[in-house]
Amino acid sequence: MTTDHSSSFENIHQKVKLQYQHIEEYCNAQTRLRHAMIEEDRELQGSLCHECIDQLQRIVQKIQKDQSDLSSMVSLIMNERQQAALSEHIARSERVLETILRSGGMFYTDGIPSSSDDVGMKTVALSTLWASSNKLQRQLGLR
Repeated sequence: MTTDHSSSFENIHQKVKLQYQHIEEYCNAQTRLRHAMIEEDRELQGSLCHECIDQLQRIVQKIQKDQSDLSSMVSLIMNERQQAALSEHIARSERVLETILRSGGMFYTDGIPSSSDDVGMKTVALSTLWASSNKLQRQLGLR
């Protein structure tokens, strides 16, 4: 593997780690919003909710950039097997995001907080993304 490839692979690895961190931050921000929604002090509730929503929007932008950056990095890899590995990771991360977004619906239409099963779904989704990241590292020869 040439130095250019090593550098590209290391950049991919760093972006995948950052992607995981951003998705984890998103899950935590969803939880903070859920907690803010049940705050009894209405003034504090409004302030907390506004802050959480702003944070969620910033994190979503980071996640979108991560996905776009990773997609553009596929072309940097010459080995077809390694290209396929990165493409597979990108597809898996999109499914993880869909799961997290689906589980993070926050509230049903009647205002009752969604079930605690959401935490389990998010934990499994994040574990899946972590495993995918580790698998990608091995396939790129970084482990």
